[in-house]
Amino acid sequence: MEKFILNITASSGEFFQGECESLTLPTADGQYGVQAGHSPVLVAIHMGILHFEVNGESQDILVGDGIAEVTPAYVMVLVDRKSVV
Repeated sequence: MEKFILNITASSGEFFQGECESLTLPTADGQYGVQAGHSPVLVAIHMGILHFEVNGESQDILVGDGIAEVTPAYVMVLVDRKSVV
């Protein structure tokens, strides 16, 4: 599976930076999925569970409102807070 660079930063500082296989963002309209090669887009994030996979292992974190910049090679997630689930 192709990978992309994921950076998750909360108001308290950087939480994660590294290669990622897939990402699911919580939005007002439901879940928004991202994989490598995704078209560029800005996504408004709403409080909920952010799910991502690294080396075949799933990770979930509770995030507050924020924004994600998605490009084919990387995703930058900026949220006002995060908690490990």
